[in-house]
Amino acid sequence: MKTNKLMILTVLTFILFSCKNNTNKFNKSYVPKQIRSANLDEVVSKKLVYFKYSKGNCKEIKIAPKHVEEINLNEIIDNIWYCVLESNDDSYFGDINNLIAYKDYIFIHDLTITESVLCFNNKGKFLNKIGRKGKGPGEFIKPEFVGLDKKDETILIWDGFKNKIHKYSFDGSFLGSTKKVGFIFRGFVVGKTGFFFETCYAYNDYHPLIKNHLILFSDFNFQIQKKGLAYPESIKDYNLPINFVNILELNGEVIYRPPMWDTIYKIDDNKIEALYNINFADGKLPENFREFKLNEFDKVWKDYSYVSNRFFFSTSYVWFKISYKSKPYICIYSRNTGETKIYDSYACDPSKLIIGDPFPIATMGDTMITQLPANIFVDFLKVWGKNNKITPEMSKLSLTDNPVLIYYTLKQF
Repeated sequence: MKTNKLMILTVLTFILFSCKNNTNKFNKSYVPKQIRSANLDEVVSKKLVYFKYSKGNCKEIKIAPKHVEEINLNEIIDNIWYCVLESNDDSYFGDINNLIAYKDYIFIHDLTITESVLCFNNKGKFLNKIGRKGKGPGEFIKPEFVGLDKKDETILIWDGFKNKIHKYSFDGSFLGSTKKVGFIFRGFVVGKTGFFFETCYAYNDYHPLIKNHLILFSDFNFQIQKKGLAYPESIKDYNLPINFVNILELNGEVIYRPPMWDTIYKIDDNKIEALYNINFADGKLPENFREFKLNEFDKVWKDYSYVSNRFFFSTSYVWFKISYKSKPYICIYSRNTGETKIYDSYACDPSKLIIGDPFPIATMGDTMITQLPANIFVDFLKVWGKNNKITPEMSKLSLTDNPVLIYYTLKQF
């Protein structure tokens, strides 16, 4: 009898320790193609921990278009200036997928048309391209994301095909590539001691310790040290239309809002802190929406209110887009006064807006940056009463020229 008990205990102990060890092993059958040659044994630190989480100082942003003041954006725009980007055979690009404005430099990331990164000065003069397509050193196949390392003053380009990050000086000189990164992500911010990665439902299923987490923090050798903001397994059956990277850096702070979530977070090396929670007065999307199948969500989304993909953060304002029972609005929240203003995208005639599409594509402090098609720029100069600024060269701008960047600030509210 004692022998049987001893055998059972031995078997149970073996199973227990086997299961424990297996939780640290990756599933080779799930490893994505672009990371198969990475050293997967070193992807996760043996000291992996969760970010500490805090929501003690979280502020509520109440959204109810029926009760919050709707505005004409023209009335709260304070100053406007512009930058005509040089257009020539070397500097033409298609779309602005990401724009980085830093000191006297403007970096344009065009992922959809030319698949390139271009550098201009703040007067619009084209300076150089950063890297180029190819398979050699310093070349990339697919420049999925572009980041800025302010400490070293370098540009980082993530090649999604190779899953490597290339490093360049502002003049385009190639400074080196990282080893192949052993996990999947969509964007990153460079911190003081490592990288903050947004996975945004990029499934790292092969590794049970990091799968189903939106935020990963690695050291500069790309070994993951911390993880946070877990999401349910069932979300894999729910294909969110996510087109924008939602992690950004402002004045040394890392700001993140998960797509379709109502909370905006601040992240540092140790903790994830809830800064703002967007609260709809009625029709809030149920907490279990992430468990809906896509066809189920298509049937009910018009009955609910939720924050859509786009958001931007400036020193004094939070910009975000919402769908309020199928109607789109742009919301501007003052971080200083707690006041919210709502712009009705449908009610306003776009031709009467003095800056075109007002939603920022980048911010610098409290300066918002958006863009105008070059062929209508002169018309807007006339609206601004700046006819004397119209040059013969401006009058010749066409739709095929690079867009014009519009900088503007808001009156404090």
